[in-house]
Amino acid sequence: MDDCELMALRNRETARRGQELAELSFHWGSAYRITFEAGAFVAERRDTGARVRCGTAADLHAEILADYHAMPVPR
Repeated sequence: MDDCELMALRNRETARRGQELAELSFHWGSAYRITFEAGAFVAERRDTGARVRCGTAADLHAEILADYHAMPVPR
C-alpha cells in the first residue's frame, strides 16, 4: 500500500469514526459526554462522571444502554 492509499484509508476511518460519534452523541449526548480517546470510544455520565471505554461504537452503545437502564441519567 502506497502513501496515498494509506492516507485515503486513514481518512475513511476518521470519517466513519466521526459519523459513529455523531450518532451516539445525537441519541445520548444529553446524558453522556461521548468522545474518542487513545483509540477507544468513551462515554462519561454527565451526572456522576463515571466512564466506560470500548473498542467499537457498537460496544459502547451496548454499554450505554445497560448503564442507562440500570440507573437512568437525569436529563
